[in-house]
Amino acid sequence: MSTDNKDAKTEHKKTLAEAHDEGEEELTWGEWWENCKKDCSFNCFHVDELGTPLYCWNTPRGWGELCLFFFLLYGFLAAFFSLLLFLSQEYGTDVLWGYLAVFLCFVIGLAVVLYFGHKEHLQRETVRAASRRMIEGDMKKNQNESIRV
Repeated sequence: MSTDNKDAKTEHKKTLAEAHDEGEEELTWGEWWENCKKDCSFNCFHVDELGTPLYCWNTPRGWGELCLFFFLLYGFLAAFFSLLLFLSQEYGTDVLWGYLAVFLCFVIGLAVVLYFGHKEHLQRETVRAASRRMIEGDMKKNQNESIRV
């Protein structure tokens, strides 16, 4: 009897793909293509609720900042590794120990900055949560007062 019950339960379970396929009507190629074009067009350019034009979900200034950042990062890395190559050819591989020390100092500095940044972020979040609770409490108080009047 228990095996019959177990078989009956497993028969009614469907895979996620089967359940998804049942709930969705089959689109024709033309309908699918129109939906794809609309989604692509929206993702390439749209205006958000504040009226800001967004290109690929980013503002033109944001794209400029990203391009500037990556250009500067590329320049810094090219200069860093060119200097590393030059110094290692000029003074041998002993200079690599100096680069290791610089790298470790950078990692330690980055860890300190991330720690204090995270600590500050948590403090801001607790202040925001407290102000939200206070605002919600004031709203409930105002609703209760308006009901009494």
